[in-house]
Amino acid sequence: LDANRSVIVRWDATATSLVDVTGLTVAEAATLTLPGPSASLSFPRDVDVAGKIALPDGASRSFGLLARNIRLAQGRLIDLTGSSGTPSALNLSAQSTLIALGNLIVAGSDTTALGGGAVTLQSGGRMYLGGTIDASGGDSAAASAAAGGSISLAGGIGGVWSTAALKAFGGTGALLGGPGGAVYVGSSGGGVPREIRNSGAIDVSGGAQSQTGCT
Repeated sequence: LDANRSVIVRWDATATSLVDVTGLTVAEAATLTLPGPSASLSFPRDVDVAGKIALPDGASRSFGLLARNIRLAQGRLIDLTGSSGTPSALNLSAQSTLIALGNLIVAGSDTTALGGGAVTLQSGGRMYLGGTIDASGGDSAAASAAAGGSISLAGGIGGVWSTAALKAFGGTGALLGGPGGAVYVGSSGGGVPREIRNSGAIDVSGGAQSQTGCT
């Protein structure tokens, strides 16, 4: 991984030098583990994830991915659950088509009552979404809970087609529930608004108070 240029490199025996990887496939049952809690990757060609992308736990986790087309298969997972530092951030940007049928998680940890993170998905063409996108705030058994995060979906000329459950609700707290977060869904191309079809649940509700009485 060349973190300075946001690319993965490989050794080319013919050229006897390192060359940039132009696309990425993560096979089913395989895991691509990146070296730190924060990473950004860019590919001029397609990215197809049938396995899992993992980042080690750490403060302020974030992951960015830019490619021509991006496909995250059904049941696959990008999990950036935040445990410390600032809330997590996930950014997937496809120049053409973005298909995310798996689960994208930037929720705040219940252990530390961290706020929900931010998910930003962009496509220049069509966006298909399924599974769950979770930016919910962390619970707290002893104090006030954390706020929900944000989910932003920006489709292009092909519109946004979603059955995904969008979760940006506040956590449940002993003293106060966390405020709800925000969800934005938009689509445009060539200066013209494009079609949006959504049949998934959207939850940006405030969190509940779990403590019912005084002692």
